[in-house]
Formats: sequence, structure tokens, C-alpha cells
Amino acid sequence: MRVLFLTSRLPFPPDRGDKVRTHNLLRAFAARHDVKLISFVDGGEPGEGEEILRQWCDVETVHLPSFRSVLNAGAGLLRRLPLQACYYSSGEMSELVRSALRDGCDALYVHLFRMAPFALGALGDVHARAGRPATILDLTDAISREIELSLPRRRPLSRAVYTIEHRRVRSYEAAISPRFDDVWTISGADADIIRSAAPTSNVTVVPNGVDDSLFALGIPAERPVSVLFVGNFRVPHNVDAAAWLAGEIAPAVAAEVPGVEFVLAGAASDEVVLPERGVVWRRRGFVPALKDVYGGAGVFAAPMRFAAGVQNKILEAMAAGLPVVTTSIANAGLGARPDSELLVRDGARAFADGIVDLLSKRELAGGIAERGRAFVRERFTWDRALERLEEVSAGL
Repeated sequence: MRVLFLTSRLPFPPDRGDKVRTHNLLRAFAARHDVKLISFVDGGEPGEGEEILRQWCDVETVHLPSFRSVLNAGAGLLRRLPLQACYYSSGEMSELVRSALRDGCDALYVHLFRMAPFALGALGDVHARAGRPATILDLTDAISREIELSLPRRRPLSRAVYTIEHRRVRSYEAAISPRFDDVWTISGADADIIRSAAPTSNVTVVPNGVDDSLFALGIPAERPVSVLFVGNFRVPHNVDAAAWLAGEIAPAVAAEVPGVEFVLAGAASDEVVLPERGVVWRRRGFVPALKDVYGGAGVFAAPMRFAAGVQNKILEAMAAGLPVVTTSIANAGLGARPDSELLVRDGARAFADGIVDLLSKRELAGGIAERGRAFVRERFTWDRALERLEEVSAGL
């Protein structure tokens, strides 16, 4: 089967949530099918990225520098499309997708609504021809919901812009979803939002998977007195979570657990400015092999106050055998059982108490870790996406 795979960011390196998903889906699809990747690049990608991806598939890219994207978004203020879609406006991409569809494919995978205009515009040509491909729109998250949750925590100017963007995204998600054969979300909570907005769309939950090597990490009886938070710290919900962790949660934990260390790891984690307030912080920056970080931690904290979908960092921590404490907002996408597979604590004091309990109660931490790992092993695999791609292509 020939698959055309459209992304707004090159799926390498897999150093943030959207690229983790596209990187692994691309590899899964290419294991059994001929895949052609068409992606934007902005010039900041590692030089070896395209060559590595060409080991699995054909690759074509469109260079869209950041300054041009910013101008596109500014011009988008006068349009009705979401600014995220306007940001990626490109005649070159439109023509490249049209050409690829004219050459023929059996399935068209579109990652995020920002790439939908290129697919829908090109499919208009294909409708008049035989052999229209099966079409999949991978929304991943209900972005409209994430924006809505973020509004109270934004500064006034940002809040004003994103209030407008929220309305545009919500309307656009509803308008385009029925135009694809299958719409993928990463969690049931996000699927329900899209189904409510677009009742005639066919929405399927296609979860992320995790690196199988994480399951090989042991679950130690004695754990380091350390708290780990992993993320891309150029993303607003991670920056907000780190600020809340440092400002209100960590000092309360440090007051009860002598010698506790807090660790931030991930892109730009070494750039985050945090109030020390008597807390020991260690910043690891970007870490190529996160399993090394997970293996050296005692507790994984994910204090997300706004987010959509499934936070892959939580899945990875659970797979690695770390006991996790997070918020109900973050767990909404996961669907894990609170106080069994992870701890769910809302509010700074409750969250701090959850960390203290996992650091100080060995049996509680061990049980949470074991059940959390089993939960991820059973439910989260990249194979589900490949299976669904083949089902949609077969007309099921």
C-alpha cells in the first residue's frame, strides 16, 4: 500500500510530543507499506534528520523560515482560519501535495489540522479522478479544549489573541472533521469533544505507544530521594507546570523531606528560570536517552494545569517503573485509575503531599509503579495505529 504522510514539522528528532507521535507512526507504517513523507522544515533541524528518515521512506520537504511563518500568522488576523493554520500557508506545499496525489496513493495521513488545508485543497482535484485515497486526519488532541483551559493563565494580550484563536480552532475542528474518512485522537476525552462538535465525523481513539526498552528497567526497592519532571520547556503547559512546581509545590515537599532534589529534563529545561526558595534543583537540558533519567529518579511529577490529550512523558515514566503523581486534567486523557496506577492530586498542597507519600512510603510507591507499568503495557502500543490505517484503507 502507498501512504502519503503530511506533517508540519520534520519527524526527527522525536524531542517533543507531536514529533514523538509522527516519528513512531512513520516507522510503524513504513514497516509494512511504501510511505512518502512531505514535511515543512524551517532550517533548524539537525543535518542528519532527512537522511535518517530516508532509511524508511521517501522524503520531500518545503522550507518555510520562521520569519515567513510569523508574517503568515499576522496576515491571518484578517482571515477566519486558525492562526496555526495560517502560520503554515505555502503555495509550494499546496502544489507538492497536489502533485503527490496526482501520482497516486492508497491512503493519505494528515497530522494536525494545520496541514488539513493542503490535503483538502488537493483532494478537490482527486475527486474528479478515479482512485481517491482513504483519508485520515490525526488531530491528536482537541486543541480547542487545550486553548480554553490555558486562557485564565495567560497574560492579557495573549489571552485576547487566544480567545479569538479558540473560537477559530473550535469552528475549524468541527468543519473539517467530517470531510475525512477517519479522524484520530489520542484519548477518549478528546474524541468526545470532537464528536460533540462534529457529530457526523468518524472519530477513532488511536493512542501513543512507548519505547519497549523502558519496560526492561527494574523497579528498585530503594529509590533516590528525587523528583523528576520531563518535558519540552518551550511549550506553554510545561513552562506553567514547572513554575507551579517551583513556586508552590517543591518548597512544601522540601520542608518535609530533607535532602530531596528536583530534576528538570528535556529541551530548554536548562533555560527555565525558577525561584530556588530553599529547593535543590538540577537541570539536565535535552537528554537523548530519557531512560537513563527515568532510571535515576524516585518520583515522577507532572503538575499540568492545562493540557490536552495524553502526555507521553507520563506514559514513559509509568513504563519505566516510576510512581507518578499528576493532576486530574492530565489524567483525563490517560484514563488511569487514581490511587492505583498513579496518584491524582489537584491543588498545590495536595500535590506536594502526594509526592511526599511516594517518597516516604515504600509499599505505596512500589504498588503504584507496578500497576502503572502494567496499565501502559496493556493499552499503549504503536501497532494500533498501523492496524487502524489498514482498516480505513480497506473501507472498514
